[in-house]
Amino acid sequence: PLLDAISKLSEEDQRVIFLFSNNFIDSLKDELIQASRKNPAIIEPLLNIIERLPEDRQAAILSAKDDNGWNALMHAAFYQSTAVIPLLNVIQKLPKKCQTAILLEINYFGGNALMNAVFTHSAAVMPLLDVIAGLPKEDQETILLQKSHLGESVLRLVLCHESKVVEPLLNIIKNFPEEGRGAILSAKNSRGENALMYAVRYRPAAIEPLLRAVSSLSEENQAT
Repeated sequence: PLLDAISKLSEEDQRVIFLFSNNFIDSLKDELIQASRKNPAIIEPLLNIIERLPEDRQAAILSAKDDNGWNALMHAAFYQSTAVIPLLNVIQKLPKKCQTAILLEINYFGGNALMNAVFTHSAAVMPLLDVIAGLPKEDQETILLQKSHLGESVLRLVLCHESKVVEPLLNIIKNFPEEGRGAILSAKNSRGENALMYAVRYRPAAIEPLLRAVSSLSEENQAT
């Protein structure tokens, strides 16, 4: 209904709505979140409208959360993987700090968009990783160090659910400074388990690449 109503207006009236109506912006936030969860067919028409707005309003819409702390990208990564790439195409045009802010957002479970994709939609994982790889190294590290409410990191979740993503993820991690590599590889969940322990339990084929990653650390960091 929102798209139909806007399309019937003159270009000048549309421009006025885009620039000055807070109610309209709030409606776009709600529509995008709902579409990302239930109706991916209208994602691209919505994004076409959103891209006509100033950057700060685009960022506000794309980072908006529902009552459970989920933004549109989180919903798409968990429920509608076909909506992930159109969303990322718009997000990537925003300044890096805005991209980072959206990808860093967590829901009430403590999960970010990448974690959601690892859980349910393997097709969305690599597009998300590709965007993350284009961010500043410190922002990449921060995203990969995030933990869910159970203390699970992206690396450990990948070892459980996404065997094809282990090597690409490790390729990103190996380019971090040693402090960041060590923090990610040694991070433990609420049960005291690190990534290597997960590889032994769930993904034996990942043991060798993980050991190579660990061997690049100093002896002090290997010991942790």
